[in-house]
Amino acid sequence: MTEKRSDEGIGLTDLLGARIRELETQYGGLRAAARVLDCDAAYLLRLRDGEKCNPSAAILRKLGLKKVVTYVRTK
Repeated sequence: MTEKRSDEGIGLTDLLGARIRELETQYGGLRAAARVLDCDAAYLLRLRDGEKCNPSAAILRKLGLKKVVTYVRTK
């Protein structure tokens, strides 16, 4: 799982979970969303619950998300 510091904003697993829950609501359930997105429902469940946290660019595209890397100075 990814760790989230308070100054980093929303964490990856939080964003993935929120987006997948939004799609579940939109399509009437996780399996229906997976069918529409052409993804494995079990994989979406693991992403939603934070058990998996590094989806491919293709999965992110299907979820309507894009990976953006940011660097923050620590000292």
